[in-house]
Amino acid sequence: MSKEDIERGVLLRHILRFTLGRLERGSGVSTETATTYWFNPNWSNLMNGIKRLNVNKFTSEEDNDAFIEELKQMWLEWKNPSIANKISVDINKDRNDPTRMTAFVSATGDDAIDAMNEWSKNVIMPVRNKYKHENILIDADLVVSISK
Repeated sequence: MSKEDIERGVLLRHILRFTLGRLERGSGVSTETATTYWFNPNWSNLMNGIKRLNVNKFTSEEDNDAFIEELKQMWLEWKNPSIANKISVDINKDRNDPTRMTAFVSATGDDAIDAMNEWSKNVIMPVRNKYKHENILIDADLVVSISK
């Protein structure tokens, strides 16, 4: 691979991350701009997004509400400068089942997920385990992000 190809790949990676980040925030950036880069044969190297869906079902709405409040506070208080701007979480209460909630984490890079895993194991799980619950954890690689 030539130096020019490497520089082009780095530039494309930065453009794609910027564009997809803007798409996820609903800025109105055209999806055509982002999808143009999908024809790169190294697309998987360009997409370094990791998504985690954590679903918890508690035995009561009160326990669910209490855990959601505790989880919100833990996320607000967590500081880790090494992964600043690499991780976000959406905490949701199920509309149809008031005993169920989800935490949807978006991360860029394995370092962010590794830091979150360590923090979660030491901070979040002991709090969550105070409540009787069922849990489903799904980790996935971001393949495409589409905003309309």
